[in-house]
Amino acid sequence: MDSIPSSPAVRCSLPRKSEQLRIVARHVASRFGDKVQVTGADPRPAMLAVARSAACTEGVAITWHEGIAESLPFPDASFDHVLMQQVLQYVQDPIVALSEMGRVLIAGGRVVSSTWSAIEQNPVHHILARAVERHLGTAAMQTQFALGGPAVLGHLFADAGFEEITITVATRTDDLPLPDRFVGFAIAGAVAAMPALQDMDAQARERLVAAIHDEVTIPLKRYTKDAFIITPMEAHIVLARKPD
Repeated sequence: MDSIPSSPAVRCSLPRKSEQLRIVARHVASRFGDKVQVTGADPRPAMLAVARSAACTEGVAITWHEGIAESLPFPDASFDHVLMQQVLQYVQDPIVALSEMGRVLIAGGRVVSSTWSAIEQNPVHHILARAVERHLGTAAMQTQFALGGPAVLGHLFADAGFEEITITVATRTDDLPLPDRFVGFAIAGAVAAMPALQDMDAQARERLVAAIHDEVTIPLKRYTKDAFIITPMEAHIVLARKPD
């Protein structure tokens, strides 16, 4: 989650992954410079260390805090804008997290959130998720797409007290590694959400990755070009306002 205690309007977009992508906080700090004060929050100290290093390398000024979305370490009404990039689907209680966003916003402040659309709109991940489900009997790979419906998002923001809620669809093209690397990366990233994977020893997990790789290689060929899997990715962008 990234927060901006300033007033310029911020437009959300999903550029091609082959362009130089930066997390929201660094992008905003670079774009607006000393016109804004940018604060970033993350619950993982290791990720904060990476973020601090990256910001230092890019020469942008950002204040970093350790904290979870459901209990932000900031005073009431301390920000004009709150930005969340692929966060809401991972928190334990989205309503509590959104209520916290509202708490730290000034009256009339705005929140912008991006979450992936339904997994069916993200074909490469859909292929992989179906293969994992066939092997493990679990749909845990779909966690990142769990808030894929605009109606669900709209209700969450409304229940958290926001108004003037608009939801738009944004797409980009991702350049992913070929299946030899992509399958292993994707499964490794899903271990926390899959108890079945957590209980596997290294050899069993390697066998699973190999089996899923063999299963998805042919379906993924239609998205493969040169040394990459080229796939469309679709997300919902929510813009909402805290009442005056």
